[in-house]
Amino acid sequence: MPVVERWSPEKVVEFIRECRRLGGTPMFRARVGGVPLRTVEDGNVALAVCWGTGGLKAVKSVLFTHIPEEDYKTILEE
Repeated sequence: MPVVERWSPEKVVEFIRECRRLGGTPMFRARVGGVPLRTVEDGNVALAVCWGTGGLKAVKSVLFTHIPEEDYKTILEE
């Protein structure tokens, strides 16, 4: 299960740095089956995953909520 965190630049940078420190590749997913992820309570959401670390070095995935529209559009474009 991913950790649920409210979106903030600091939290995103923390996730990316930890992932890269352990040799992983940070990725953000904001769609499922081509449909953008949004909820009434949490607004725009995206799943942050760290690929390529595995084992004891694994970085917990994070479900970021309340993502500002401008940042969300950037994630959807990637």
